[in-house]
Amino acid sequence: MKNLFFKRSPLNSINDAILIHNKSEFDSPTCSSVPLLSFLKHERKTFESFLTSVGVSPECNWHLEYTVKSPKGEGSPSHSDVMVIDGDVALAIEAKWTEPKGKTIDDWYPTVDSMNGPLVLNGWLELLQPRATRKLRRADFSGAIIQMVHRAASACYAGNNPNLAFLLFTPSPSRQTATALKILNDLAHLWCLLGKPAKFPFFLVQVGLQYTEAFKRIASLQKGSKETAETVKQALVDTKPLFKFSEPSILNIGDLL
Repeated sequence: MKNLFFKRSPLNSINDAILIHNKSEFDSPTCSSVPLLSFLKHERKTFESFLTSVGVSPECNWHLEYTVKSPKGEGSPSHSDVMVIDGDVALAIEAKWTEPKGKTIDDWYPTVDSMNGPLVLNGWLELLQPRATRKLRRADFSGAIIQMVHRAASACYAGNNPNLAFLLFTPSPSRQTATALKILNDLAHLWCLLGKPAKFPFFLVQVGLQYTEAFKRIASLQKGSKETAETVKQALVDTKPLFKFSEPSILNIGDLL
């Protein structure tokens, strides 16, 4: 790592990032931010090895909670968990652990203003179009996962050579979790909608984890409380790792299609 940032502001350490994270990120011990930050903090060499394997130099900048707003319409910006930037290379990383299946564009439209939603999507497609190998039409994206669309668009915003990776921690303690196969199929669907762009690779990265005694002490905390958020945050700041991680298993979507 060359430099570390949180929402574009420079930091000295992962602990600094943990301390200024929104408390809602930690009001459950099983939210994906918990293993992600533990992984980045305690398995830096493993993470850098993964970066090297997908063509990103370890001497890069790590941006946590990297925000990009759609150039059209109104709405909340996309928040990539990690955006790794190495010159003109950008790798957007979205962490998953217990999260269920994401909303498709069709699922998302009813939750936003009927006029604004199409504008926002047009903005994301505008960012994606230069990296696509076919003409992008809004109607084709009805079944695409909205989060994947704007994370991919964020990578295009951040660098001329974009990459997208979904980082799945396994196993999940929840039966509602989206499976690796589901995430893989959704990534493949979006990559195909973009025309299978070889210069815009998508990856599914799986990392196995085991609970340490430090995590077991917080695993059953009540979800949604301020006390839980404070306890989880402190556990992440403490020196003892919450998990033991396996080596990442990396699937390049392009190699499967």
